Amino acid sequence: MSLMENKLLRVLNPDKAKKRMLEFAKPLGARKVKLRECLGLVLAQEVIPTINHPPFDNSGMDGYALIAADLVGATIETPKTLRVLETIPAGSLPSVEVFSGCASKIMTGAPMPVSADAVVRVEDTRADNDRVLIFQEAKPGQDIRKMGEGLSRGVAVLASGRQLTPARIGLAAASGLPELLVYPRPKVGIIVTGEEIVEPGTALAPGKIFNSNGYMLFNQVLEAGGIPVDYGVAPDDLSSLENMIHSAMNECDIVLTTGGVSMGDYDFVEQAVADLGVTIHFTQVSQHPGKAFVGGVADEALFFGLSGSPASVMVCFEVYVRPVIRKILGREQWFPKTCVGSFTEPMRKKPGMTYWSRVIVERSDVSCRLHPSAPRHSGALRSMALGDGLAELPAELDLVPPGMELTVHLF
Repeated sequence: MSLMENKLLRVLNPDKAKKRMLEFAKPLGARKVKLRECLGLVLAQEVIPTINHPPFDNSGMDGYALIAADLVGATIETPKTLRVLETIPAGSLPSVEVFSGCASKIMTGAPMPVSADAVVRVEDTRADNDRVLIFQEAKPGQDIRKMGEGLSRGVAVLASGRQLTPARIGLAAASGLPELLVYPRPKVGIIVTGEEIVEPGTALAPGKIFNSNGYMLFNQVLEAGGIPVDYGVAPDDLSSLENMIHSAMNECDIVLTTGGVSMGDYDFVEQAVADLGVTIHFTQVSQHPGKAFVGGVADEALFFGLSGSPASVMVCFEVYVRPVIRKILGREQWFPKTCVGSFTEPMRKKPGMTYWSRVIVERSDVSCRLHPSAPRHSGALRSMALGDGLAELPAELDLVPPGMELTVHLF
């Protein structure tokens, strides 16, 4: 069977290509991670406090801890005068019990003294040497944070499967936990192919281009929650490419390459991964941009061979790779948020292929208008930089009429 015949047998539509790769994406083995490194990760355990929080009754205000019954009838015109026993800063313990006719000055968060059943904020008082004038009544329990009212020891406060936000990490810290059992971030290897690629900041010789794909993918992986690993630029040589992909497949959970997936004399990616034992599930997807697109699976890693054109790279990452990373992270939502919108002008396309049109979304109270964000050819990186999302133009159409409702996958 010729290479071309083999390719034709492995052309999938976008939905099947997404489902095929997602089938093999599984959360990695859960591990303990320190709280400062948990943001965005997903819990593989319940969060169960080891203490009550607050661990003791404490003041919710800067003011005076006292017995509420002593202030019956207190007003601005007829204040009650109490003797001040001591000052209790946060982090210190009371040294004396409060009894009728007395109060202890107390700071926010400081433990309540014995017998005191209310706190009056300092704004409603006036100090007078070793006494304090109170200008309002108080109710028992006023401005006291009771032990365990926030968290109860042994009672779960976060369920397994919850994604960790700053507030949830703070809750875990308040629960006394220095680390959490979570699904870790996948390592994503990035290999850019092509001897024409040079690093930004170097002299651009004739026939060379800057490495936009590598930097774009590195940051897309970061944004998606993965750990990007840059393997550099592979020369147009099968043996060198195989060695780089082999290293990346052994060290990473996902491997991305750009370029080298078409039918040119120096397009070695499909051959390289086949030689390395990767099971190839598709070599093309019926879409634009990004028709030339290799997807495969090895024992320990998923492989995506992306086209070399920057917009194709970014589109394929957003549509196929980002959901895989999110699934490996254990998140419930794998796919981006969507909205519905329509173009004001007709959009022509090739039938039989799904088009991912880079669009600017103009929102109103009743609808979303879509505008192409820049020239539509695959290499137009500017269209991705300026766009808000990808409008999905159905494969069966050759003309998308104005006003037709389309799904937009938002960046």
